[in-house]
Amino acid sequence: MADRNKPGSIEVNRQIRVSVDQSRCKTVGSCVKIAPEIFRFRSGDKKAEAIVETIPPALLQKCKEAADNCPYDAINISGESVE
Repeated sequence: MADRNKPGSIEVNRQIRVSVDQSRCKTVGSCVKIAPEIFRFRSGDKKAEAIVETIPPALLQKCKEAADNCPYDAINISGESVE
């Protein structure tokens, strides 16, 4: 339990959420290539969208990699306590 608050650890009672800022997304698609379990292209305008709202811990690293590789900083990852 002491490890929960160590830097780089994920707290069990935390929900990690992801969204794509549609005003920033320019259809590059790196997020879809890196994490297709999390992102897809919308039909019509082909901008990326998150297909899951809450990120499972097993996919968090892929989600962070997708956000880091977005040239327009369109991917938002946030955590919220669930106590």
